Amino acid sequence: MIRNKVLLKDAVTQWGNIAGLVSGFFMKDMDLIGRSMRDVLIEPTRAILIPSFYMMRQLAMENGAFSFGISGSGPSVFAFTPDQQKAEQINTKIRKHLHSLDITCNTYQSPINATGPRIIVDR
Repeated sequence: MIRNKVLLKDAVTQWGNIAGLVSGFFMKDMDLIGRSMRDVLIEPTRAILIPSFYMMRQLAMENGAFSFGISGSGPSVFAFTPDQQKAEQINTKIRKHLHSLDITCNTYQSPINATGPRIIVDR
């Protein structure tokens, strides 16, 4: 179902989450980042298009992720984890779960870019 209106309470929640996310990154507060990465506007509509989205989220959160969400417009998803070991554990659990449903998937792990964007000049 596509909504053409947003409830004020949902907009206020989303704006608060965005402010918390920016503050969390600035202060390097992983708990605040995790609590703030909640999309109450778009994710509920897109999540129904991703098979087993909420089960994948549950698996990620139960296994140590700070947050779990839709990457871009989907169907890719991400888990934000405290370390490589948790990322590998979550990857394995989600991959096994999806394969049990006969859903093929690719999983990737990478650290967060700590240096930010840079310009690469091709000479």
